[in-house]
Amino acid sequence: MHIAPISYSSPSFSANRVVYSRKTHDNELKQVSCYTQFFRPDIKWDSFSSYLKERYHGVRKVNVINAACSDGSEPYSIVMALKKNLEDDALKFFPIDAFDYNERIIAGAKRGLVNFSLMDYAYFIHQGINHEDYFEPVKNPLYSNSIEYTLYQAKDNLRENVNFRLGEILNVLSKMDDKTPNTVLLCRNMFPYLSFKERNALFDLISKKLGKNSTVVFGAYDYDKTGSFINHKMITSGFKPAGISCDSPVYQN
Repeated sequence: MHIAPISYSSPSFSANRVVYSRKTHDNELKQVSCYTQFFRPDIKWDSFSSYLKERYHGVRKVNVINAACSDGSEPYSIVMALKKNLEDDALKFFPIDAFDYNERIIAGAKRGLVNFSLMDYAYFIHQGINHEDYFEPVKNPLYSNSIEYTLYQAKDNLRENVNFRLGEILNVLSKMDDKTPNTVLLCRNMFPYLSFKERNALFDLISKKLGKNSTVVFGAYDYDKTGSFINHKMITSGFKPAGISCDSPVYQN
């Protein structure tokens, strides 16, 4: 793994402003932004939860994979949205397998540390979820808060539902069993950071590794940059648009 830091201008353990460069599988140097937030608005989280509930009705266990998870804001958002909308039926989606390429980011995520911006609080309110049910502020002076961000630690009722690890999407998928059924893969807002060779390899792995009744979710940033390419490759990989009304393209097979 080759990571060359470019900028770590945010407070300790925040992924919101971390930017670094990575060497791709074909030796290109790509600049990567770890920008993230809770309940990122390119998904309608209640609608997405309802979709998962209906699609996986009667399935005992669903494999949820969150690639490029950054500081954990996205997998935590999934957990909280599913708990809110599915209650006990949400348990079959847990624990989420969440991984990121950046060692520093994943080290903070494993400790449950995440920074809240003012926008994060607003999205919690919009979702009708009380952040205090899942997070508590960190008062350790080693991790001083700033005007822009406040450091929190996730409580056990959230952390126990996500397994964080260091990983890279092509390596992780290549180690899966072929045609693994009932899998939800979230590879959101990371696609432009892959080289062209890696993008094609990703679709080959999606076709080979994701089996019956699987779902793949990209992000609005991905679709804005390379939407027609994503759509073409997903269709040729045996997937079709799921028909969810949101800015993030969702595909199912």
